[in-house]
Amino acid sequence: MFSDPLHILLYTAAALLPVANPMGLSAPFYTMTSHMEVAARRRVAWRVAAYFFALVTGTLVLGVLVLEIFDISIGVVDIAGGLVLFHAAWKMLEDDGSGHGDHEGRDDPAFFPLTMPLTADAAVLAIAISISGSLKHHWDYHTVIEYGAAVGGIGIVALVVGICYSTSHHTVGRLGQTGIKVVTAITAFLLLAVAVEIIVTGVKDVAAHFDEEPALFGGFGEETAEAGEAAGDEAADADGGPGSAGAGAGLGGAPGEAGAEHSDSAREDMARGDPPG
Repeated sequence: MFSDPLHILLYTAAALLPVANPMGLSAPFYTMTSHMEVAARRRVAWRVAAYFFALVTGTLVLGVLVLEIFDISIGVVDIAGGLVLFHAAWKMLEDDGSGHGDHEGRDDPAFFPLTMPLTADAAVLAIAISISGSLKHHWDYHTVIEYGAAVGGIGIVALVVGICYSTSHHTVGRLGQTGIKVVTAITAFLLLAVAVEIIVTGVKDVAAHFDEEPALFGGFGEETAEAGEAAGDEAADADGGPGSAGAGAGLGGAPGEAGAEHSDSAREDMARGDPPG
């Protein structure tokens, strides 16, 4: 699919950036860290960027292998990530907008829930796995260059995440306490909707995966139908076999042949002037 490292770098960044959406997630990031000082929030923001880079890079390199080893489908990852994101969004709705409460007792929210599932959700990880599947897997010089370009694209997205999150106090922080409450409620509701959408997508993927397993679902019906057809064929063979079918066909054709001979003899009698017999 890819041949140019620059193409791989730009493609990876363009595919991940809209889904990660660091500019749109600056508001929930600020509301979930509003109890922190500006310097502490900046440190958390750049830790989130570092965690994002490490997590997505690890998924790019090892994601396909890990999912194959544990036999985990992308749909299951979507469902799990959607449930975790739903929980985080629900906690935001229960918050009074002051930013205190559950966040104070959390030692380091940088990884959970700010990195995963807020920033690096199941959709981001799925894209990373998809990009990995499009790259070469016979390890040589060109493969290392391709993976290096993809990692560079992830680094660009992580840099944007750090910039947007570390400057969130300039954009969201100027709204005031009332504005923060409004933004918190709106973003929490939107995150709930996103979480439900991720869960629904995962359920659809899992259902489609089950539909592709004939041995588990469709196979039973197919085997039952084949068994019924085989039993019908055996019953037909036991009743008469092929010979009886031919005999039936002969008997069915006999009346037609006799009728045709009778019509011919009647026409001959009429031609001779004899009454029809």
